[in-house]
Amino acid sequence: MLFYMSRENWLLSYVTVNGIRSALTDMSQRIKFENRLFDAADELESNYAAFNKDFNEFFPQLIDHIKTW
Repeated sequence: MLFYMSRENWLLSYVTVNGIRSALTDMSQRIKFENRLFDAADELESNYAAFNKDFNEFFPQLIDHIKTW
């Protein structure tokens, strides 16, 4: 998978909600059981401000933890 991730620059596509939506849709199609993973991007859009706030509080803590690890 790393070859395809690199060739198609998957990580850069995750910068946008539409890129995340595309990845989740692709993943949902590969899952063998019925799922609604593709709906997760709608939840992300609906709650973006709250997710952004949580991320901005969490990520500096993660960096500090890694520095001491």
